[in-house]
Amino acid sequence: MKDRIKKILAEELGYTPYEAEVTADGLMRLDMRLKAAFDRWLCDRTETDVGVVGLNAFKLMEKRGLAYPAALISLDWAIREPEQALEFLKHGSVM
Repeated sequence: MKDRIKKILAEELGYTPYEAEVTADGLMRLDMRLKAAFDRWLCDRTETDVGVVGLNAFKLMEKRGLAYPAALISLDWAIREPEQALEFLKHGSVM
């Protein structure tokens, strides 16, 4: 599955091999609250506006210029380390 993810990231989104590797690792470890959205995207590239801890995927994509997979990983970070992630994602810096 990881190879499939890396191929999609590289061929469809233009990720470098390193970016695809790191991103695939992050996507494979997503919190269960994000897993269904990722699975759907992986299946047919449907982007679901999933939200957690006051953030949502579409807003991150718009405001931070993230691709959908990166937005999901950012939401996962916000679940795991909310204080640090929220400060950075909302304001652009970590205090």
